[in-house]
Amino acid sequence: MVNVRSPDPTVPTKHRIRDAAMLLFGNSGVDAVGIRAIAAAAQVSPALVIRHFGSKEGLVDAIDQHTAEGLAGALAVLTSGGDETPAALPQLLEQLRPESGMPRYLLRRLMDGGPAATRMFADLHGVSIHALEGMVRDGTAAPGDDLRTRALVLLVADLGVLLLRDRIAEALGADPLTPDGLSRYGAELLGIYQGGLRAPADHFRTTP
Repeated sequence: MVNVRSPDPTVPTKHRIRDAAMLLFGNSGVDAVGIRAIAAAAQVSPALVIRHFGSKEGLVDAIDQHTAEGLAGALAVLTSGGDETPAALPQLLEQLRPESGMPRYLLRRLMDGGPAATRMFADLHGVSIHALEGMVRDGTAAPGDDLRTRALVLLVADLGVLLLRDRIAEALGADPLTPDGLSRYGAELLGIYQGGLRAPADHFRTTP
C-alpha cells in the first residue's frame, strides 16, 4: 500500500490545484501536462479543476498572474528603500523557494518562447518599470537616459538570480533566496541598486 500524503486543510483547494499545476508545468512544460495529472497531484477530481478554472488555459492564466504578482511584490520590497526592506525580503521571497514551483515555472515559460513567453516578459517589464518609477519619485533612483531600458536591465538581473540560483548558491555557500543568502547576496544587490558600486552593503545586511 502506497501512503498518500493528505492535503493540507489550511490551503484552499483552488490554491492547491494551482500550486500542483505550477510544479508539473515547471518540470514538464505546459503542453505535456493534462487536467487528469493535475487533478491527481492536487488530490481532487478533474471536474473540480474545471469548476475552479474553467479550462486548462484558464488555469495557466491564473498561474501566470500569480507568478507576476509574486515577483511584483518582491520587486516592490526590494526597491522600496525603507528600513524594513531587508527584514521583509525573506518572508516575501518565501514563495520563490525551489519547492514552491514558481521559479522553475517562470523559467520554463520564458525559455519555451512563443506568445506566452512574450506576454509574460512584457508583463514583468511593466512591473519593473512601475517599481523604478516609484524609486524615482521617492528620490532613491535616477531614471537614467531611458527609464524603460534601465528597468529592463534591473529585471534581467533579477531573473538571472533565478536562472543561476544553484550556481550562485555554490559560489556563495548559501541559497541567494533564503534569509542567510539574502543577508549576503541581497545586501550587496541592494547596496548597488540604491547607492551604486561605491555604496557599502552593511546598511542593507539583515541580522541572522
